[in-house]
Amino acid sequence: IPEWNVPHPFFLCLSLLMSNAIFAKNYDSIYGENNYFLQIKEFEIEQGFCIYKDKSPNNADMGIAYINLGLGIMSNFEIGLKAPYIFMQNADNGLADISVFQRFKILEESDKSLNLGAVFDINLPTGSVNNSDKYDSKKVDIRLGLFGGKDLSVLRLFGTFAVNFRDGGDYRTLEYDLGANIFLTKQFKLTAELTGDRVSDEPKYFKSESYLAPGIIFNNEKNLVAKVSIPIGLDSDAAEYGVNLSFSHSF
Repeated sequence: IPEWNVPHPFFLCLSLLMSNAIFAKNYDSIYGENNYFLQIKEFEIEQGFCIYKDKSPNNADMGIAYINLGLGIMSNFEIGLKAPYIFMQNADNGLADISVFQRFKILEESDKSLNLGAVFDINLPTGSVNNSDKYDSKKVDIRLGLFGGKDLSVLRLFGTFAVNFRDGGDYRTLEYDLGANIFLTKQFKLTAELTGDRVSDEPKYFKSESYLAPGIIFNNEKNLVAKVSIPIGLDSDAAEYGVNLSFSHSF
């Protein structure tokens, strides 16, 4: 893995998260929208880190360190913020666009085996990443999406579909994530996701990408959720592979 100047706050926040965690919300999806909601006044912190290995001759390996914050307003309504930091080999590092979001629970069966939800994101043009329209938009982006999940014995199916109106609607991105969990124990579950995006009126620095991402989610039911996965590129525009690791807790 190439050496980068990774921001020190990432490791500081990670150590604080692991030492001070109290309770953790459950998760099904790693890349799409999570189908589990926070309770009223419940606050969540998620810290993540992902490295992508570029397969082109340009050797443009890339990493993302991110912090996601969420707050339960009602049992069916969440608000939050996502703040990623991008660092690239042979390029300038910088803060990517910050997004604020609202998540709504539309439907949930009485036994909670089936649920549907919606998400609304506003992506603010706060980024400072050169040569990356994907992470440094020049205008406000709007993202609208639907997500859902269904339990089937030891198997859980889930999915997310969203449309992102980038650069004030100058072009659009279809984002998708389809996956399944297999419950190994009460604390461990295997996950596999097909995730990616497709772009209309593709700009210079934005690529259509798709990945197959196997992984594992660990929830000790008291203070920590750990998620790790290895996204594998499926098309010519995607990275060769990546490593994604994140931790979250709520209180």
